[in-house]
Amino acid sequence: MTTDLQSIVRVGRISPLPAKTKFFHWNILRHAEEPVEVTLATSFTVSSSSPGILILRLMACYHSLRNLIIRPLLKYAMEVEFEIDNLDDLVDINERSIIIPPDILSLTLGVGIGALRGMLALECRNSSLNHYPFPIMNIGEIIARLTPGSDVSVSLEKAAAEPGFGQLPTMTVSCEDDRKEVG
Repeated sequence: MTTDLQSIVRVGRISPLPAKTKFFHWNILRHAEEPVEVTLATSFTVSSSSPGILILRLMACYHSLRNLIIRPLLKYAMEVEFEIDNLDDLVDINERSIIIPPDILSLTLGVGIGALRGMLALECRNSSLNHYPFPIMNIGEIIARLTPGSDVSVSLEKAAAEPGFGQLPTMTVSCEDDRKEVG
């Protein structure tokens, strides 16, 4: 993309999602020095009430293995609203998917993950989880692994109901007309 993205993409709002956030206090108290694993779930949607708004939702899930059972420690969710000039020209939006160019995806994920890292540090500062900061991710490497030169499509089949992050839209890579599932 030849346009300078920093001049057309602005952060409109960053906010936690308290209804989708949960500290598993009992598991945190019982957590000894087992390794902690962190997973990240993402979801992209477009605001139906405000044109030009791309919404990125992120959820970090901390868990550990104790007695051969995966124990959740923390689920933390937040969303970032991006105001994007000419969103309809840059992102292909239809009833079933949003096709996001890699440079916009990289920029929005970089901002979102950075904000998530800071919010997690603030939320975990008085718990034993403060020793487990959200890991650093190379967004460029993640995008390069998808398929160089392709756009990324996010399926919206389940996004309308979206009862929670357990049923996130499937992220796929589009290479012209054929698409392969990424995760």
